[in-house]
Amino acid sequence: MKVEKESEEYQSIKNGFLKGMEFMGHATTVMALYKNDVSFSLPRQARWDSFKIFSQAVAIKCGGNANLRYAWYGSSLDDLLEIVSEGFNGCKSHDDNNGECHGVGIPLFSANFSIDSALCTVADEHGWRHVLLSRVILGKVEAVPCGSKQRQPSSKHYDSGVDDILAPTKHIIWTASMNSHIQPEYILSFKYNYMKE
Repeated sequence: MKVEKESEEYQSIKNGFLKGMEFMGHATTVMALYKNDVSFSLPRQARWDSFKIFSQAVAIKCGGNANLRYAWYGSSLDDLLEIVSEGFNGCKSHDDNNGECHGVGIPLFSANFSIDSALCTVADEHGWRHVLLSRVILGKVEAVPCGSKQRQPSSKHYDSGVDDILAPTKHIIWTASMNSHIQPEYILSFKYNYMKE
């Protein structure tokens, strides 16, 4: 469902995205924003219901705070549409072989670091790029070192991973939790102003 450009919702997400683009913010134009309509299909509604149940369960486990955050995920538009429709199951492997991974799972970037998710995008035929803004259940986080092949929490006390405990830019949601702990909310489309179409 398209979000109107004049709405407070659109402006808030657009401004947050551009702020997180840091030095690239001035060279970036937000083109459109689409909201995930969970009432569109039974599977979407089921995933939303599951997310709420897991939020409550993690909150109980963590003493009342599920540590819900917004985070960005960049990819191709086809991948993002598949995630919104079907969940993360059908997407390519997230085992990063270039040594920059922090464990094997779904890497999402903190709301203040949209620039990192933008680097993971693929331009479509119009030169537009696309990122997914999701609500994420982080629970209790643990630091996962760069280059790690960790695939699950190191103990039952932890729920997700981060690149840095004190100043996290990257969150890692383990594969077993990818469709219960990530709720896709918006697809934001943007383009770089210096790119020729």
